[in-house]
Amino acid sequence: MARLTRLTRLRITTLVSSGSEIGVPLMARLTRLTRLTITTLVSSGSEIGVPLMACRSLTRLTRLDETDETDEIDEIGVPLMACRSLADGPSPPLSLSLPTGKLKFPDRMRLVSKNKDEGTELFKGAVDVAQFRAAAARYNKALTHASKFVDLSPDQREEVNAMKLSLHLNVAACWLKITDADNHLDQAIRSCDEALFFDAGCVKALFRRATAREAKGQYDEAKVDLKRCAELAPDDAAVPKLMKRVDAQIERQKAKEKKMYGKMFS
Repeated sequence: MARLTRLTRLRITTLVSSGSEIGVPLMARLTRLTRLTITTLVSSGSEIGVPLMACRSLTRLTRLDETDETDEIDEIGVPLMACRSLADGPSPPLSLSLPTGKLKFPDRMRLVSKNKDEGTELFKGAVDVAQFRAAAARYNKALTHASKFVDLSPDQREEVNAMKLSLHLNVAACWLKITDADNHLDQAIRSCDEALFFDAGCVKALFRRATAREAKGQYDEAKVDLKRCAELAPDDAAVPKLMKRVDAQIERQKAKEKKMYGKMFS
């Protein structure tokens, strides 16, 4: 029994009768992996637990919960019934079977929502930059799942786009908090741009982009976003507050330029 956390790649290697080695990569981001058991089926039919790297022949790998595609397994929490007895001697080549079909819409949406909820929980409880990074990672994981939907009905497409909009907004909020990254404001602006792709009139996206632009010293661009926010949400008290700060910065910038030009021609 092993507690495996933050496992990013699992490789199970099998020795076949010829003595050659076959690597079977499970290209996986195995987050929240809490327990993995590999058992051997001995000749008597009983099961004994053995370490992960002790099995000579892997004959069957199963999961009891619903899975994603084989290149990205999100969660395993059940025994892996594998490996014939080490005492059985050489065995025929392995036969590995994993689900390869696409997830149905409700199942993939469940994965998206799960990762989003985890990100929100991390964000709300964050007290340092590392936790905001962790929240952003979960939101990005949700976006990865959301990018894999295919053959959607119009209603499903609308639901997925609304989810992507929300996720991009959340990622932008995280980047505004990840202040130890040199490009955190650029990343926040990029996430806001992605959100505005799905809804050009999203006030949250416009306001967060204005916040990032103001912090970058892009006061004119920030003011454009804030004017649009004021049109769309005239009762939002945060908009005029930030607008006042941006206007003050623009005035300081103009005064500085005027003083500089005055010295040039004096």
